Amino acid sequence: MGMAIEDAQMQEARRLLDQDPVSRRTLELLRRQQSAAGWAIAKTLGMNPDLVSKALENLRCSGLIEAESGSGLEGFYFLTGLAYKLMAQSA
Repeated sequence: MGMAIEDAQMQEARRLLDQDPVSRRTLELLRRQQSAAGWAIAKTLGMNPDLVSKALENLRCSGLIEAESGSGLEGFYFLTGLAYKLMAQSA
C-alpha cells in the first residue's frame, strides 16, 4: 500500500512540475542551493513574489518541499526525499 501512495504522490508531483513553470524553477533553485528563504527565492528568480509564494505552497502540498520555519515568502525551505527521488528518476 505504501508503494502505491508514493507512486501517486510522484505522479502528482510530476504533473505539477509539467504544468507550472514557476514551481519547476523554484524546485530547481532549491536543488542547487539545498535550502532557501521564500523571499530569497523570489529575488533570485526575479519573479513576482505572489507567484513564488503560490509555487512554494503548491510544492509543499505536493510533498516536494518542507518548511523548516514559517510559510509563504517568510518560510525557509528544503527538498524532501520525494523531490530527490523524482529528480533521480528524471536524470
